[in-house]
Amino acid sequence: MIERICAFSDTHTYHRELSIPACDLLVFAGDCMGSGYKRAELTDFLAWFAAMPARYKVMVAGNHDRFIEDHAPEFRQLLERDYPGLIYLEDEGVELEGIKLWGTPHTQEFHHWAFNRSPAQKSVLFNQIPDDTEILITHGPAKGILDSVKEGIYLGEQELAAVIAERLPALRFHFFGHIHAGYGRVQRGRYTAFNCATCTEAYIPENLPHQIDLRGAFPYGLGSPLN
Repeated sequence: MIERICAFSDTHTYHRELSIPACDLLVFAGDCMGSGYKRAELTDFLAWFAAMPARYKVMVAGNHDRFIEDHAPEFRQLLERDYPGLIYLEDEGVELEGIKLWGTPHTQEFHHWAFNRSPAQKSVLFNQIPDDTEILITHGPAKGILDSVKEGIYLGEQELAAVIAERLPALRFHFFGHIHAGYGRVQRGRYTAFNCATCTEAYIPENLPHQIDLRGAFPYGLGSPLN
């Protein structure tokens, strides 16, 4: 049974400065790399991630993870050969002990970073998310949810917000990052949204991974120990 979940994102090569607690499900919501071109940055993260104390380790890519998009076949082969325990989701899902997860990396076009897509492309891709998804992992936030860099400026994905609002009745948790200033969590009716960015806007790894204990009366610990 999955009882303890830990989620983080946007480490930008600073992953080894994090402390990850033992958990059943460990979620990474993208941006492990810096510029995104250096293979060594990616392999160092994968080796570290694979060694974490979790039964299931699930990840999506982010806009800084250029190597993953530019060398997709090589990346898939690398996972299969050296890190078979890692679950990578790119517009695909997995069911773990009866819980249905879906992961997607795409964000709006911005300076030709990785996995940048037009509004029309995002609409098609996000509408692939199955209606029975319980845990959604995306790199970017939905529009208006933990996506603000300053008051009145919201940088989330409108197409994703529409899909969540209109047809994901089973959704329990949405994990994402991308907008570092939006770090935190918020209850949105039937589900809880978590901006998991560990790096601040200044790319300092100050934010703690989110921890969730599904056994406790107070299930969400923002940087606090599991119950």
